[in-house]
Amino acid sequence: MTACRCEDCAPADPAPTYSQAHRHACEVRHVAGMATNKARAAYLAAVAAKRSEGEAARLRADTWYHMKGTQA
Repeated sequence: MTACRCEDCAPADPAPTYSQAHRHACEVRHVAGMATNKARAAYLAAVAAKRSEGEAARLRADTWYHMKGTQA
């Protein structure tokens, strides 16, 4: 069994994939990859209800930035 390497358990040397920044980047890609804006809106509404409106706004903005940057 491997030890947890998250920012809380290993503050001096967390593994990059155990960070909140990595989790957020994965979630941004997940939301951006949803098939419709309606699906994205429902997901963001759930984030607002379970976390906070601020977190949903941050996720919305970062997802929009990601989608805008990947379209050419």
